Amino acid sequence: IGYEAFSSSYELETVMMPAALQDIGDYAFYGCDKVPSVPIPRATEEISATAFLGCSSLKAFSVEAGNTAFTVSNSVLYSIDKTTLVLCPPAIRSIVQIPSSVTAIGAYAFANYANAATVQFPTGYVMLGENAFINCIEPYGALRSGLYYIDEQGVFYWICGDRAYCMATPPNATDIQLLSKTPEIL
Repeated sequence: IGYEAFSSSYELETVMMPAALQDIGDYAFYGCDKVPSVPIPRATEEISATAFLGCSSLKAFSVEAGNTAFTVSNSVLYSIDKTTLVLCPPAIRSIVQIPSSVTAIGAYAFANYANAATVQFPTGYVMLGENAFINCIEPYGALRSGLYYIDEQGVFYWICGDRAYCMATPPNATDIQLLSKTPEIL
């Protein structure tokens, strides 16, 4: 499904995907605010982080058996190995308990999420994708120490307590080396 294919289709209430669908592109369903659920077909291998932005009524994803890229747990979309939380439906009202296997939260994963304070993170470090919590209601209640983000320019941001720190990434450093040191406040 291509760029903005169904964008701003405000009256769209049901989404049915073709079985052979491999890719859901950028802003494919942007603003489709009456869609309550999205089925992901077996053949789907790529979903843009922005594919479902603005789908304010979206409460659940489902994944067809046999899909080798994605899985769903409690309506939340994950990579098949559950190391990345791909997308959380913005209208889900239950507590989202992120599994301990998750080491990354995808770009825009919680965008426009109405219940961010109920997100429960696993112990350890979790990398945040770009704009992972953009436009959330009370996102700061959800953020906790151990979350980090490295932007496209290689700048490292680290959340510690109620403060966010950033530091330049050394050219040959790994994420683990960075996390073993206390960041300097810029």
